[in-house]
Amino acid sequence: MKGLGATPVLDSVKEHLLVTNKVNEHTAKTLVDQQTAGVDLISTTFCTLHKIPLYKMNPPVILQMTMKGSRGSLTHYVIVQLDWLGYFEE
Repeated sequence: MKGLGATPVLDSVKEHLLVTNKVNEHTAKTLVDQQTAGVDLISTTFCTLHKIPLYKMNPPVILQMTMKGSRGSLTHYVIVQLDWLGYFEE
């Protein structure tokens, strides 16, 4: 299965870079998106499943997406320990 090894895998069909890492000691498949700058995004489903606390942002932050006119609103944030193939970051 693509992206489940220790080595980054380029999915040539979708042109995504997939990496398996650990988030708070839980294995996670990670999509590396070079178009996203200044923020890191995590699934609320992943956070709920692994009991990672969500903290409300006040005020929410607007996220401008790469598609023209497309944007979203970030309403919560999390603090996690990321283990990216032996490189650790909070």
